[in-house]
Amino acid sequence: MQFQYCGFTTYEKGDLHVLNVKNISVYLDDHLVFKNISFHVKPQDIIIVTGKNGSGKSTLLKTLASLILPFSGSIKKESDLHVSYLGHKNGLRDNLTIFENILFWSKNRKEAEETLQEWQLNDLKNLKINDLSQGQKKRTALAICLMKEADLYLLDEPTTNLDKHFKNLLIKHIENKQRNEKSIIFSSHEGLNVKHTQKVTLS
Repeated sequence: MQFQYCGFTTYEKGDLHVLNVKNISVYLDDHLVFKNISFHVKPQDIIIVTGKNGSGKSTLLKTLASLILPFSGSIKKESDLHVSYLGHKNGLRDNLTIFENILFWSKNRKEAEETLQEWQLNDLKNLKINDLSQGQKKRTALAICLMKEADLYLLDEPTTNLDKHFKNLLIKHIENKQRNEKSIIFSSHEGLNVKHTQKVTLS
């Protein structure tokens, strides 16, 4: 099977939507993952992507992050849109310490140290990523993703390996981003106690 993949287009900053997704379909290895998905994202939107395992939640977020091209349909993004994406792979540098990973993405040392403190990683800061538990890796990756200045945050199953305290901290960050007119799209199989403005369900 031969595919003619669609690209991404942009429109001027200040238009109503941050992102406009229209009738997109995605194939992976000749297999249709989902088809004709449409929704739009405005500033301050919180959108949850739901669906059974294998329904394409991760694939949709990768597509929105421009890591996968849709087979058909269109995705229009606001020009100069800054996106912070956290997928299943945490994107951390395994041979560096927690502090070195966070410092690499921070504005300055002070911000890195505050981030360590907030996510209770200070006592672990000199451990290399390879030596961490899955929960510690998730906290580090979330801390970095949410520390970045972006217009749109894409979070794939952000609650995985988090206990109640850090789930509540995640909710706090999402709500703060919304108050600052940022948009958040996250996938979840267990839900998150945050008021979303829209739900995208994949079957």
